[in-house]
Amino acid sequence: MSAYFEKNGFQFFKSIDYGEFIIYDIDNPKECNKYIKKYKIGNVWLNNPSIKFDSINFENRITSLMVSGVDFEKLPIFDNVKTLVGMSSNLVGNITAEKFPMLEYLSIDYKNCKQGLSDFKNLQSLKLRDFVKSKNGFLNFKLSPSIKHLDIIVSDIDNLLGLEQYNLELFYLFGCAFIVHLIFL
Repeated sequence: MSAYFEKNGFQFFKSIDYGEFIIYDIDNPKECNKYIKKYKIGNVWLNNPSIKFDSINFENRITSLMVSGVDFEKLPIFDNVKTLVGMSSNLVGNITAEKFPMLEYLSIDYKNCKQGLSDFKNLQSLKLRDFVKSKNGFLNFKLSPSIKHLDIIVSDIDNLLGLEQYNLELFYLFGCAFIVHLIFL
């Protein structure tokens, strides 16, 4: 369940899964930056491809970031972001550890991380959507060595080869096509 609402002249989004996020106001970036600083808001949603990233000045206050309709390669570095949620299939580019060095939780489409996630040294939890079927399973898609929780959502998976090398504490499949064989269980 989720809802949009207005507070103090700014739009917010709240969901059971991710909490409450201010929706970054591209028409009024200075006031939005001031509001975020004044109220010590740590959760921001960047949801417009027209965002001018040079106008964003969060002073490293942001710990949770939700993105939709943006290009990962144009994003600035977010030193303190620990949670990143890619909200739609219209995200462009690949996510890199260079932009999110402290990332611990990631929810994203496979197409935005095809190169793998092994460079994310702090990543503990991953929700991966639309993983592409491969006879090699996860052998060619490298996860962070620190990964503990993995959710695979709405994907067409033949097998789970390669996952046995990770010390997963929680593994979840939801809305996935038929799995031919479970190798590592």
